[in-house]
Amino acid sequence: MKKSGLLVLIAFTFLGCMQKKIFIKSNEQRPVVYTEEAPVVYKEPSRPTYSYQEVVEEVPVSAPVGRSYSVEPGEAYDMMLSDPFLTILDVRMPEELKSDGKIANSLLIPLPYLKNNLNKLDKSKKILVYCHTGNRSREAVRFLAQQGYEAINLNGGIAKWKAEHLSVKY
Repeated sequence: MKKSGLLVLIAFTFLGCMQKKIFIKSNEQRPVVYTEEAPVVYKEPSRPTYSYQEVVEEVPVSAPVGRSYSVEPGEAYDMMLSDPFLTILDVRMPEELKSDGKIANSLLIPLPYLKNNLNKLDKSKKILVYCHTGNRSREAVRFLAQQGYEAINLNGGIAKWKAEHLSVKY
């Protein structure tokens, strides 16, 4: 055996790696890995499953606290029909209106500007808050509740609203 081959063998023995891995490209998205002794298929690690539950955060006692909760698009639509004083608040950026449209009669106050535009909202009215998928609106609802508003999050945002074939204005 050549001297360099012997050094490699000693190195593999020292590291505890006696199998030579061969990577072969495959038509699949994941590579298939084979060893010289037995084929081993690359297996993705299992992904954690998430369960959705209401997250309760502690709010400083000095801050006035309103009510907040979430509704599905169908419930929100029924709420809009039954409550003519419901304020519909869109917290997306203006550029998003062009591609996704908006819910009729909604007030646009992007989330970064919400704190400075609270004077445009009435504390005596319920506020239905939505964004594209529901993440920014959840944050806005949390903030509005801390300020004493009754805020309601639209689960799934306008994407889910449109998926349920509810009306959108462009």
